[in-house]
Amino acid sequence: MEDDQLENKKDFRRMIFIIIGIVVLAGATTAFLLLRKGSKESFNQEGATQNALNSQTASTAEKALFSKDIATWTNYYWPGKVNTHYPSNWQVREKINKDGLIVGLEMVPPTGNAEDTIFIGGDSIKCSDAFKYLKSRCLKDGIQVPFYTNSKNQEVLAAFDLIFQNTIVNEIEK
Repeated sequence: MEDDQLENKKDFRRMIFIIIGIVVLAGATTAFLLLRKGSKESFNQEGATQNALNSQTASTAEKALFSKDIATWTNYYWPGKVNTHYPSNWQVREKINKDGLIVGLEMVPPTGNAEDTIFIGGDSIKCSDAFKYLKSRCLKDGIQVPFYTNSKNQEVLAAFDLIFQNTIVNEIEK
């Protein structure tokens, strides 16, 4: 019986040492993985500051497509339709029908891409027809004046929103 108790004590000690060994090994593994993960995610503040300065310099080096200050934009008055503003460095083309009446406008940004053209109105374009374009909106106040473009250029789309927001529908002249 004494031998059994002695054997049980030895087994109990062995089991305690094994448990302690497993806990120490698990703690060491966890500490190693945490330290290794922390070193991968370290933040280089000098490098980040330099990258931010480089990106600011590059963006200022590129000329902006338009001024965000609407006060510097050119006004366009289309009798019986709209009074709008557009960036001064953009070109406006009037679409004229066979009777000599303006039936639509094209606002062309200096991107060189025909898809960036913003259209206002149109001979037979209704607001519902403009939905086939990538971006379209409609001014309604007795008449419908569609605004539409196929541009994917984010600057052109921002200008599109500003042009639309700064356009008013004229009353139909009698």
